[in-house]
Amino acid sequence: MLSFTGCDVLPPFVAHSAVHLNDQRYTEIADSYRQHLATAFTAEPIPYRSESGGDYTGLTYQDGSELVPGREPHGTSGFALHIAAPS
Repeated sequence: MLSFTGCDVLPPFVAHSAVHLNDQRYTEIADSYRQHLATAFTAEPIPYRSESGGDYTGLTYQDGSELVPGREPHGTSGFALHIAAPS
């Protein structure tokens, strides 16, 4: 939803099953997270389509807006449709 409001969205950091980590794995993930945070100002944002960028029909998502036909890369479906193809 942040991208619809014009915010850039950075790639997430995910730690699966964090509640079950042993000490060694916790340290590894903490180090990875520090590295992830260190790139916060240089990481490429996820290129989500903006709501008002011409890729969707309708004025807003609440209006039943859909992706304009022909804008989706061949074979793309689901959530990936909301990520703009490189130009």
